[in-house]
Amino acid sequence: MASTKEPTVARNLDPTLDEFLEACTLARMRLALVLIALLGLFIDTPAASRLAPWTPLAVGAYITVSVGLLALCERGPHALAQLRWHWLDMLLFAVLVACSGGAHSVFYLFFYFAILGASVHWGWHEGVRATLGAVLLFGGVGLAFVQGAQDASDLMGRTALLLALGLMIAYWGESKGELRRRLALPRRGG
Repeated sequence: MASTKEPTVARNLDPTLDEFLEACTLARMRLALVLIALLGLFIDTPAASRLAPWTPLAVGAYITVSVGLLALCERGPHALAQLRWHWLDMLLFAVLVACSGGAHSVFYLFFYFAILGASVHWGWHEGVRATLGAVLLFGGVGLAFVQGAQDASDLMGRTALLLALGLMIAYWGESKGELRRRLALPRRGG
């Protein structure tokens, strides 16, 4: 009996110039975001929580990752541009949210960056996965800090907004990719 399974095709891990430039743009934006986080820490110290002393360490980890990725981009095109760095971003954002008060954390907004990066670079499906991952991470971390009905209401509202806007961002990211593919067709054909 013959196997109906199709052979696995190896994916080319060398990024195109557009993919590489996009990854470098995201690396620069990531660094700008972490600098905003640092500024935010000086302007508005996180609410007192049992994890607040860890906030500078979490921001330091994000600075290290951001500078490292930017340094890799400056070295030229390579396969690292093909990795899904938005998942690492979201994990670090979840740590920042946990260290700075849960559902009331200003770092909640950073999840939108990861969703935007995922959907613009990888398309609709990855944007949806990133949205669902962000909702689960933020909701899970936020639940640990719920202390009353108002906190629960705030958490549910922000989680619902993250889901709705995340799906919209994923759609827009996919439409950008579709437009880019359509614009590339005449170049290839001519």
